[in-house]
Amino acid sequence: MSRVLTRMGWTTVALAGLLGTSLTAGDFSASLRGGMGADRWDGVKNHLAFGLSYDQEISKGTSLIMELGYIYQPGTGGNVALPLATQAALPVTGTFNAPSTNFQKLTAQGITLRGIFRSELSGPWSWQTGLSVGTMKSRMDATGDIRDSTTATGVMAGGWTSSPEKTSMAINPFAGLAYSLGDMGYVEFNLVALNYKQATLTPTWVTGATGTNRVVPILGEKSVSHLNLEIGVAFKF
Repeated sequence: MSRVLTRMGWTTVALAGLLGTSLTAGDFSASLRGGMGADRWDGVKNHLAFGLSYDQEISKGTSLIMELGYIYQPGTGGNVALPLATQAALPVTGTFNAPSTNFQKLTAQGITLRGIFRSELSGPWSWQTGLSVGTMKSRMDATGDIRDSTTATGVMAGGWTSSPEKTSMAINPFAGLAYSLGDMGYVEFNLVALNYKQATLTPTWVTGATGTNRVVPILGEKSVSHLNLEIGVAFKF
């Protein structure tokens, strides 16, 4: 880890050097952030992140920061409505037949490299903007017990337990404010745009199939983009 931090420091120094800036020694810090987003059907709306960073002042009141970090998005699972075509084929009553289960829970996590440009505003306040680049792995834990409505409890038309995953490149821009705590560190408030590929599972009716093979899980992916309000604290060391 010390080698990684040293390389991050030299990278930041090199960037500042390209700007023709004479540098003094920078600061290392550890950060912890929590993000809150709007309600989503899949429950993946909040995030938790932590990182280790190197902060290099490139001119009075202006800094470049490089951070190696980890982000985790916990999901809240639930029963998901069947596609309309599958509902019509069974047939089912209501959103989906009461005996049926189409449970899906999503999570996402990844390693990130975050670059931050920060400049003083007034007093302890600074504005900042930057880009987080890394890989995100989306995972779905799914259980299906799909039944038709020919009897009170339904007749099984398909069943599965599956955990598909999707790994993709994530490029997440952000902007916000930072409040200096002096030599201790700082508190920051950011608006972050999270973008990645998400694993999907779609219960699909198979024409001509019989018994428990009438509905099967089709795996896929989709692009996800959402905004989170992020609050974090960093401690210098």
